[in-house]
Amino acid sequence: MKNEDRVLELLMQMNSRLENLENGQSRLEASQKKLETGLTKLEAKVERGFEDVNYNIKQIWKDLSVLERRIVAHEQEFHGVGIN
Repeated sequence: MKNEDRVLELLMQMNSRLENLENGQSRLEASQKKLETGLTKLEAKVERGFEDVNYNIKQIWKDLSVLERRIVAHEQEFHGVGIN
């Protein structure tokens, strides 16, 4: 009976360790899902950030174009003063 008790004890230890491993695996999978969700949100924010930057760059170029035309117009007006 002593050997049977020892085998039973070992089987119970193995079962307990297996349960611990399964619980750990479940926690790891849950954490991985959480990380994946966070990564998806972060990727979306980064994409929106790039869209905003691209929009702002386009607006800057438009503003520069308007300013350049205004400077040219002012220079022409300034150089034209007193020539009559």
